[in-house]
Amino acid sequence: MKHLLEELWNSYLTQKPTEQTEEKRELIDAILEVEDKLREKLDEKQIDLLEQYVNCIGNLHTVSETEAFIGGVRFASSFLVEALGKD
Repeated sequence: MKHLLEELWNSYLTQKPTEQTEEKRELIDAILEVEDKLREKLDEKQIDLLEQYVNCIGNLHTVSETEAFIGGVRFASSFLVEALGKD
């Protein structure tokens, strides 16, 4: 079932237009500004490590979103089954 829910989530992501609230935009801008300043002070090896770090954080975010979606669907499904089973 997890595989099916992961496919559903991935399908949703590819069809959903990316929406950015003002709060998200401000956070992204702040992150990019700090990252640019940091890159200016790092050598090539350190920049490679920074890029690995940023990629790992992105991957963690992706895994967390997927798990939250799957957990939400499972909760909603269980809730509906229980609610419909009661008089």
